[in-house]
Amino acid sequence: MKRKILSIMLAFVFVLSSLVQISGADKIDAQEVVFVEDLFNNPDFDAYIEQHLISTFGEEFMRNHDVAMEIAQDFYNNLSTTRDGTSEYPDYYGGMYLNDDGNLVFLIVDGMRGEVSSSLARSSDVIIEYVEFSHNELSHIQEVIVDFWVANWDDQNNSVAQNINTVIPDIINSVVTVYLSDISEEQIETFRKTVIDHTALVFTDAPFDFAFDIESNENVDLSSVYYDDQDSYIETLEEVGARNIPAPWVIHPGSRVENSVGSGRSIGYRARRGNEIGFVTAAHGGLTTIGINSQLFTTRIGSQRMLAGTVRSISLATDSAFVSLGPDVVMTNRVSHNISTTVIVPILNAPAIRISEGGTTSSLVSTGHISQLNVNIVNGGTNIQTIRATYTSVTGDSGGIVVQRISAGNYGVLGMHIGSFTQAPFGTGFVEARRINANLGIVAN
Repeated sequence: MKRKILSIMLAFVFVLSSLVQISGADKIDAQEVVFVEDLFNNPDFDAYIEQHLISTFGEEFMRNHDVAMEIAQDFYNNLSTTRDGTSEYPDYYGGMYLNDDGNLVFLIVDGMRGEVSSSLARSSDVIIEYVEFSHNELSHIQEVIVDFWVANWDDQNNSVAQNINTVIPDIINSVVTVYLSDISEEQIETFRKTVIDHTALVFTDAPFDFAFDIESNENVDLSSVYYDDQDSYIETLEEVGARNIPAPWVIHPGSRVENSVGSGRSIGYRARRGNEIGFVTAAHGGLTTIGINSQLFTTRIGSQRMLAGTVRSISLATDSAFVSLGPDVVMTNRVSHNISTTVIVPILNAPAIRISEGGTTSSLVSTGHISQLNVNIVNGGTNIQTIRATYTSVTGDSGGIVVQRISAGNYGVLGMHIGSFTQAPFGTGFVEARRINANLGIVAN
């Protein structure tokens, strides 16, 4: 199927090196530090985002998109949930995506239309297409390969495992693409005999690499051991006058935080774990499952550094951490004036919006679209399943919230940004909020 590739990766021009004119609003001085909260409190920010989405994707696309989102989320809401936070799909389900016009395309396994609910199959707002393999079948193939890869990732004598770069299902073409360093016939035959043999497999030697967007701009081994000295850290905070600004201190999705070694990243979405309220951020860059309650984050309020919160749980599988708020910190859960706690299921080709100020040279807001689902990254023996998108990012943006418009002026949580793909077709990566919530034992709040 011929599909236009949405290549627009326009970042909102909320940058420190330029003046920003929000329709009808005051300019933000380029010489001043621009905080996320300044943008969120701007009454015209809603209209600016809406206009930017329309200029990027077109009015017809966004109008159809809103209808498609309602139908898709209704379908997902009626599915059972697995232990890892994802959905249990019916056997007829092949996947779904948005076409060039923003319409919802629902993929059904060939010969199984009769099992689809009549309301979905007959809807004039849904386009039905047929595929050879179900979502469940493609996911099973991917899981078998990833399990083998993870189990043997550090075995230098296992040439098959060392030859794997990543595994990505392609729901539109109903295949699973295996990225290998060497795709000679001999290597492919060995792979099929050793791992799995299936007609859905497609092999490519296209380059693949991923870098976490921590400030050091280095791939960080999630198995590394490091934790902060809580007492000395608090003493340092007191020395710099952390209590000079009256409480409560307000932080937002996208605000910048740092650990004790100055490793900068961004705040994701607000969440609740038991009776504790906090936020989600990225785990790479100095966090570890050892000494959980001794790992702290600070943020700057004005010119002062404040205690933002304490790490309570970490998930290596989703590269995420839950941080409970400090005693004098309040966190809103707004993007513009209305971000709901609704967790949105990523849909191929749907818009995705990153919000983060952890990167000192980053635009605070960048829009793009979802270009690939379930891209596997094996790091330090841990498999992280990411969603590939075309919004932009820089180092320090890790941990930032990724949202999607549900309807005009209303946004839901897609997930948390973690890094960038450094080889063609490039792009950025985020982890689904559903997986993060399940792994950390939290709920968006």
